[in-house]
Amino acid sequence: MAGVRKFRWLPRSVQVEFWERVRSGVAVKPAAWSVGIAAPTGARLFRQAGGVIGNAPRRPGPVRLSLAEREEIARLRAAGHGVRAIGRALGRPASTVSRELSRNTGSSGYRASSAQHAAEQRAKRPKVAKLAADPVLRE
Repeated sequence: MAGVRKFRWLPRSVQVEFWERVRSGVAVKPAAWSVGIAAPTGARLFRQAGGVIGNAPRRPGPVRLSLAEREEIARLRAAGHGVRAIGRALGRPASTVSRELSRNTGSSGYRASSAQHAAEQRAKRPKVAKLAADPVLRE
């Protein structure tokens, strides 16, 4: 869509909090103000989702690792613990920890914040909502 600004700078956690408030029945302006963003920014987020709340980002489910879990992986890995020990400590399968480490370990080792950012980028969907893209459908 031409002229639509993407929110690369707006943290996903802020967007999730905004959408949780909108889902709970708070209007767009007050929801935007309550999470610390300007009302026009909230309106733009709502427009980009095509006015459909179902297209909005949600908190990651229990399937995805949280930032706290990633920080724990980094701490335990730095302490020399193995994949199975880390998995037991987190209550996660060793394969999940192994996959996380193989995807996000760089030349300087595993960094939780970098891993979280990379996971958020991978989770994004490039497809624009049909209502946002097609003015005929919006009528």
